[in-house]
Amino acid sequence: MAAQVIKRADAGTIGRFLDRFVSQNAVILSDDTAIGRAAKAFSGHETVAHRDHNYADGEVHSNTAENLASVLKRAQFGVFHFLSLRHLQPYVDEIIFRMNQHEVTRRGLSEGRTYIARTELHQH
Repeated sequence: MAAQVIKRADAGTIGRFLDRFVSQNAVILSDDTAIGRAAKAFSGHETVAHRDHNYADGEVHSNTAENLASVLKRAQFGVFHFLSLRHLQPYVDEIIFRMNQHEVTRRGLSEGRTYIARTELHQH
């Protein structure tokens, strides 16, 4: 998982982010926002129409991005308390690192691998 603080969520900015972090063979799952125009270069793009109150359609959802937003908000209230725009990217990097480590641990456990110690966010 990767995340970057951006000033504008337009198709060009999102496209550059996707080109940097996502394989061209990937199928992009998203809601029906500006990402659609940016995702045309990939193997596929499936959307759910939030504006029509459609939040999941089989395997298609935007829950991963929404979960990241939720974890960032909980970290702000429980750990960081104040997030300045100037230092926001390091905070986002820390959360992404923790979420990625959690995923490595979860996959390792499900595949019978050795347990990897993980760090979780704790609310106070």
